[in-house]
Amino acid sequence: MWNRVNQVIRGVYMGVPYRGVVGHSRVKFGGRVQHAVDLLDDIEVFGDIRSAILIDETDDFSVDCEDVRDYSF
Repeated sequence: MWNRVNQVIRGVYMGVPYRGVVGHSRVKFGGRVQHAVDLLDDIEVFGDIRSAILIDETDDFSVDCEDVRDYSF
């Protein structure tokens, strides 16, 4: 699947667990799919606080909810 907009996902980014909502998805040059994830809780990566991250479709993550409007916070 290449378009995961509004899906709530979770995974591990650079060794740090995260949970967030996909803001947009795109097909990169070469055909790889990348997702911009707006984090529900900020994470610290290498001393920097992040509120958003970029992940690839091939990264290990799971979908908590297909549509953020149906997600129970």
